[in-house]
Amino acid sequence: VDIGAYESSGDTTSPTILDVVLRGSSWATSRQVAFSEWAPLGWQYRPIPMAGINAISIQFNEHVLLDGSELTLEYTQRLANGGSANDTAETTYVGYDSVNHIATWTTSTPLVDGKYALRLSTNVTDLNGNPLDGDWDNGFAAHNGTPDDFTDDAPRAFIVGNSANGSMGNEFRLHFAVLAFDFNGDGHIEGSDYLMWSRQMNHDPLPGEVLADADGDGIVTGLDNPAEGGAWGNKLPFRFGDADFNDDEIVDQIDYWIWQDLWGSQFFNGDFYVWQRAYGTFSVWHASASAVANSSLPGGPQVLDVIISGMLSAHDAYSFDSAGATGSGAQLATVPVGGANTISIVFSANVNVSAGSMLLVGLGTGNFPSLVEFTYDPNTYTATWRFEGWALADHYLISLSDAITDEEGRFLDGEWTNPASITTTNSLVSTFPSGDGYQGGRFNFVMTLLPGDADRNGIVNDMDWEIWQTFWAQDGGFEEGDFLGDGIVGGEDLEIWSLLDGTNLRNLWMLADLDGDFDVDGDDLYIISQNFGSTNATWADGDLNGDGNVDENDFDLAFALFGLTVNAVG
Repeated sequence: VDIGAYESSGDTTSPTILDVVLRGSSWATSRQVAFSEWAPLGWQYRPIPMAGINAISIQFNEHVLLDGSELTLEYTQRLANGGSANDTAETTYVGYDSVNHIATWTTSTPLVDGKYALRLSTNVTDLNGNPLDGDWDNGFAAHNGTPDDFTDDAPRAFIVGNSANGSMGNEFRLHFAVLAFDFNGDGHIEGSDYLMWSRQMNHDPLPGEVLADADGDGIVTGLDNPAEGGAWGNKLPFRFGDADFNDDEIVDQIDYWIWQDLWGSQFFNGDFYVWQRAYGTFSVWHASASAVANSSLPGGPQVLDVIISGMLSAHDAYSFDSAGATGSGAQLATVPVGGANTISIVFSANVNVSAGSMLLVGLGTGNFPSLVEFTYDPNTYTATWRFEGWALADHYLISLSDAITDEEGRFLDGEWTNPASITTTNSLVSTFPSGDGYQGGRFNFVMTLLPGDADRNGIVNDMDWEIWQTFWAQDGGFEEGDFLGDGIVGGEDLEIWSLLDGTNLRNLWMLADLDGDFDVDGDDLYIISQNFGSTNATWADGDLNGDGNVDENDFDLAFALFGLTVNAVG
């Protein structure tokens, strides 16, 4: 009887992971990187400063069944031009030590410098078929929101699993980095690494230092000199401040806003051009990488309803689902809530969602309301965001990240097709619930706010004034002319109507979408650049702010919306 393989037939406890160990075949026998040792030091994200890693061992707490195909090793490598590329390392299953419960894989070539995501499928089971309990938090909260700065990471015991069958995302996922010669762990080979190597040539490492041993032979020699090893100046991809200004492992609109806010103090034009080249890229450490990796898996939480309300409004909250306002152009009818400032999203399951999971933007104005408050009710699966600084009249895009997960780790199934016009009758327009039946997919939903539009037909005109006049000085709702939301149809509502008289929001429109394909991309920027410097210009020429000139102000507006995409049909 193989004692290592024995298990009681009545056991329902899932196997879990005790350790992940990286080694190099050319290293000294005493050298290894064991995450059971690194995590308690707060070093999970500290770049491993040794070259030549070509073996991965995973130790389980009990005997498991696997054939080796369960492991995937994805990485992001920095390119010579400063860009990045995502790829998958080729791994070979070596075998399984049933006595110590250790599975080992080798790589065809040593791991290159970069950021890595080791993924182990929960197809790994014990003898009773219990799936791997592989939950491990790689998230920003575990690393103070700065994965590129390991020095502020709290020590954590390497305890994998949450005592429940299965794992978040149907896998065990471990993030780590490799950067040979990066002895101080800051993600950049520079003078401080040379000084550490130079000092250790004659002295033992200081407390808290790693051995300045780049080749893994266990001693510090001239071969470990970063100035001589061809590594000088090397960096990790998506290093903090290098286009990824907020260190969330993706280059997106948020980084542009940060650049814009700090231009002239911390960031300058050169940083902008770096951002522009890197826009839309992300490392394997980003949550979207997990969503993409699982996009072929069925299931995932869905959106069941979008509810608009006003914290101080006398009007009832407006539920798109209850009103039947999906599946056609009715979705773009004006939301009948005066003083609207709150968005509630109802999910199909209990989800992991945060304030940063939503992007809200006015498509026709480039307006980004400021978040004031976020709450989540786990009993009703409802997340609520309250904003201030809304533009009075606009189509608003509500965009939810597909990094939102349910309790089983399944990613948001959020795909949504919007109507292109209030008159759209296309059967392709989505109805609740959201999604295509598979994990992964942002929820991009468009609604219309247009105070003054009492009949909700997308136009503010005399017909709305007549409605206001009919109910003047009476209690009423939005459709009676109470555009302010105080419950009374009065003079202030007339002022709102007068201000917006003639506004037409019947057709979906994006300020910087100059070619009309419902996204803001390089094609739209090209139109602005071709007409840059023009006077007496129109919107079609790239004059986005309407001052008659095509200049840097129009580029600013375009870049604020750059990358936004709305799936819409006419």
